[in-house]
Amino acid sequence: MKRFLPLVIASSFAIFSTSPALAANVNGWYVGTGVGAAHASIDTNDTTTAANKVEKNTMGAKIVTGYQYNQNFALQANYLYLGQNKYESSTAASDGSFRTSVLSANVIGLLPLADQFDAHVGVGIYRSFVNLSSGMLFKDSSDKPDNMYGIAYSLGAKYDITPSMSFSVDWDQLLEGTKNTLLSGNIRYYFSS
Repeated sequence: MKRFLPLVIASSFAIFSTSPALAANVNGWYVGTGVGAAHASIDTNDTTTAANKVEKNTMGAKIVTGYQYNQNFALQANYLYLGQNKYESSTAASDGSFRTSVLSANVIGLLPLADQFDAHVGVGIYRSFVNLSSGMLFKDSSDKPDNMYGIAYSLGAKYDITPSMSFSVDWDQLLEGTKNTLLSGNIRYYFSS
């Protein structure tokens, strides 16, 4: 996934330099929330304990607040809940789970594509908080779900339902640890419309 980071950054700069404003120009503060499918890149081979099954896919949620400066640029803070992933082992003592929450700050570039519709890309930093309640032993620290700092990116598309409300579909990707992702549908409310 790290090989995609330069592409994401280059796309961000391309979006910032876009001049025509085709979509509704909603500037100012906004808040939003959404739900979706979360995924963790974990495997039974990551453990030294005999793990029979690892639940990789769970339900997740997202809360955002941000400020849109113009039709091409916004700053956004995110809270992501990436669900609870469960381990099952041949010995019940090794069964367990971990829950992941994330706080992040992103620079968002927006590309107006049509009236009321735009695409967006974001790059930022995050801090993950992992609650691990498991007897599983992991081969090395990169396999173990753990609290960490890292780089994240997001891709998405947004449709302005009204001047003060929009619907978006977002893909959020963490680039460290279990490399969690969240694909979510979101509703946003703009205070300055």
